[in-house]
Amino acid sequence: MAKRAATPQAIAFVTGAEIRTIDAEGVRDVLVERVPEGRPDAPCWSPDGAAIVFAWRPRGSIWLVSSVGGSSPQVLCGTQGGGTCRNPKWSPRGDEIAVIADREGMELPDALLLVPITGGPVSTLYTAPAGYLLLDVAWSGDGSRLAISEYLPRNGGDRIRVIERETGASTIVLSDLGAISFLDWARTRDELAFAVISRSGVSGVFTCELPAPGTLHRAAPLQFCVSGSRPSYAPDDAQLVFQRVPPPHRHRSIHAVELVSGRERLITSKGMSPNWKREVIIQEEVPAGVGSGRGMLRVASR
Repeated sequence: MAKRAATPQAIAFVTGAEIRTIDAEGVRDVLVERVPEGRPDAPCWSPDGAAIVFAWRPRGSIWLVSSVGGSSPQVLCGTQGGGTCRNPKWSPRGDEIAVIADREGMELPDALLLVPITGGPVSTLYTAPAGYLLLDVAWSGDGSRLAISEYLPRNGGDRIRVIERETGASTIVLSDLGAISFLDWARTRDELAFAVISRSGVSGVFTCELPAPGTLHRAAPLQFCVSGSRPSYAPDDAQLVFQRVPPPHRHRSIHAVELVSGRERLITSKGMSPNWKREVIIQEEVPAGVGSGRGMLRVASR
């Protein structure tokens, strides 16, 4: 049987002051951008693979750069309301970026922002309840919903909330797990992957099937996947890429794990914040004869 070809430059990641990409087999490692001061964080591919957004620390702003390099980064979102922006996540439709605005230092509630790619005003989709901090966000595969993790510092209570993109209506789907962070939503099913330090002391990457939209029952039990953090699904949802801090804890490494077999492999020995290219583009089409308005959705594989 012929060997399956590696997907070119499938995974974006950070090492030191650099954003790099690497193929899924861990062979071809390419520099995309080196920031002149501070460090990049949380790179995220555009749906078409042409660009990458990232948070620039300690500036607290969100930037965009070509995924093949050769161009200067462009700022998409600066500090909002006196706070800093972090953990950008590109919409599957490709038209906007979801960003967490961290406003704890300004004594203002954290907010979930939507930043248009083509310019225009930044909108607030969700504001954290009193006392809660927002940690991370992830888009559903069709872009209609977002999952967000909330943290209550006083008692260590964490929960995951699902928010409707169009209406802002939300439902809490998971709670009382421990410290929840670094979310990713599967491309083809309603399943979340996230990092947890549970109340029982178990830490690592977990997955959980979400309840159907409109239902109030709790999600299915957690499934432990692997010891690590910052999970990101492969385009076919068969694998997760994640970061690990192996002994002696001086360097982070990036690995992939097959969700069915549990088989794990090393992608690169120096790297963090991996993000697997989506490779599924959701486009909006306007039917013939219709002059304006939202059209039908079409899913096209690259």
